[in-house]
Amino acid sequence: MILTAMISLVSTGAGAGLQQGLDAHRSGDYSAALKEFIPLAAKGNVIAQLSLGVMNEQGQGVPKNYPRAVFRYRQAAVQGNALAQFNLGVMYLRGQGVPQDYKSAASWFRKASEQGSPLAQFNLGVMYVKGQGVPQDDKESASWFNKSADQGNALAQFNLATMYVQGRGLRQDYTMALEWYLKAAEQNNRLAQFELGVMYTNGEGMAVDLVQAYKWFSLAEGARGEEGARNKKLLEERMTAKEIEAARTLVRDWQQDHK
Repeated sequence: MILTAMISLVSTGAGAGLQQGLDAHRSGDYSAALKEFIPLAAKGNVIAQLSLGVMNEQGQGVPKNYPRAVFRYRQAAVQGNALAQFNLGVMYLRGQGVPQDYKSAASWFRKASEQGSPLAQFNLGVMYVKGQGVPQDDKESASWFNKSADQGNALAQFNLATMYVQGRGLRQDYTMALEWYLKAAEQNNRLAQFELGVMYTNGEGMAVDLVQAYKWFSLAEGARGEEGARNKKLLEERMTAKEIEAARTLVRDWQQDHK
């Protein structure tokens, strides 16, 4: 997925050999892609280095080789490529091809985050929550989640909303929590949909609205095991038949709009 994103970014201005490699990779002709990427990587081409890292990590045209993937990611990362920095951070986080090292993971995520990578910003936020490789710091975590959420990352939006609910790292604010849960829920994040069901049931950040609560619990079904189904059943006992039908119509409309 990361390589595909890079392809879309560089296709327009890529040199002939690099473009041939990118086209070959996109079509699944990994042998042809390797033929183009290897000499370009040796000359310091950052996209070729990143691409070879992905191919080694995923076993595309070559056996999976995590140490080799790390080598290629590092080549591109030290030249400032944010995707390579993110990927290298993931390798350190997972201990793939290198000993697991949270401090190094956080360092590479920070470099990518400072270049605006929403995935790196999200991971760095998680590391600050857990105190992995960095001091535990909810305020710093919320800041990185906010940066990632602003770029549309649904997981960051969910985490930021939860921090607003809990008052962790920022002032408790149900209105802001509602705003970020809604953004994540619109991207079909089921945990956010479940939390919206809770908020509309309890009137947190808004007036109680059982129709909206029923809608979001329905969309979130399965997100929290049987809890969503139980909550729907409890709501049905408090709702009129007209309200239940209105809620079911909202569910159908949302599903149709988000196909």
